[in-house]
Amino acid sequence: MAEPTIERIELRVLDPHRSVRWTERANLCHVNTTLITITDSAGAVGVAGVEGFAYAAGDRTTLESVRGMWPLLNGRSIDCGAHLMDEVRTGVVFPYVTNGLALVDMALWDLRAQHAGQPLWRLLGGHRDSVLAYASLESMPRIEDYVDIVGRAIDDGFTAVKLHAFGDADQDIELYACLREAYPDLTLMHDAECVYSREDALKVGLALADMDCPWYEAPLPELDLQGYHELSRKVPIPIMPAGYAIGDYHQVADALLDPPWSACRSEIASTQGITGLLRLMELADSAALNLEPVTYGSAFYAMAGLHVILGRPNATYQEIAYPLVEWEYGVLNPMRPDTHGLVRAPSAAGLGLDLDWGAIAALTAHTATLAG
Repeated sequence: MAEPTIERIELRVLDPHRSVRWTERANLCHVNTTLITITDSAGAVGVAGVEGFAYAAGDRTTLESVRGMWPLLNGRSIDCGAHLMDEVRTGVVFPYVTNGLALVDMALWDLRAQHAGQPLWRLLGGHRDSVLAYASLESMPRIEDYVDIVGRAIDDGFTAVKLHAFGDADQDIELYACLREAYPDLTLMHDAECVYSREDALKVGLALADMDCPWYEAPLPELDLQGYHELSRKVPIPIMPAGYAIGDYHQVADALLDPPWSACRSEIASTQGITGLLRLMELADSAALNLEPVTYGSAFYAMAGLHVILGRPNATYQEIAYPLVEWEYGVLNPMRPDTHGLVRAPSAAGLGLDLDWGAIAALTAHTATLAG
């Protein structure tokens, strides 16, 4: 039987009316979620969603990038994802938007798993059926705000929390000290969003080590590999990059010849989809390193990351944007941690998203249909 082919694509830009920042040194960004449905020649429908964080609401960058790819997609096998990664980077279409390619790739994986009659995580290796989750917080203006919201995350079942803090070394150390005192048994991670100097990065790293934090993320600008080398030698806890600027397989392979980090980090949208993220996870595994995927965003996006993490052996946590309800729009079965802080594997075939089409319609700011 011939492999089903891509027949129709529908795109929606959702505006959930949210703005976020991940360090007080940054501007607010609007949350824009682009949702894709791909209908194949067998009548199956693959669905995926990815965030774009932009200064304008209703940003259409991802939608338009998929529209531009339509001549490459029309009539192609649903098994074409790996080829697409290489084709769009071979001088024919340049530059390209990684979010658009990632969105298509996720929906194609959804279709492939549906046709296989399996949840995607099983198709990707089926390494485990649950994983610890951490609540990933946006930046807030006061220490008291963090103390309050961390307590709420614990009440919601989380045993681990990651902060995106103030962006000032002394304030951030004070914040972690307060949280460690208030919640002595909580696992605390720090994402510095690449804003520290080398001197401040070292000071914060040593303080986090004293407070038993299990990882220290993005302390330096992502391309400062020498700075990461030096910091990793001096700070006795795992250090990893942000995972956005270095997302190409060959870049990461070169870096891992002499790893500047204790663990890798990357995300689906910056690495050309699930296909690209799997390649990087296998590369990190060959260097005996974990790769902790970024899964911050809507329930659509987090679900795709969960399948990868469950499928592969070298990741330890699922990232879930918090507060929960504010990121669960459009989905009737969002992931939630259980009383042990674990999220469980979906059982439905494909990505397993149960969509709330009424809510999606209410949030839709732009649409496009590609067919024929």
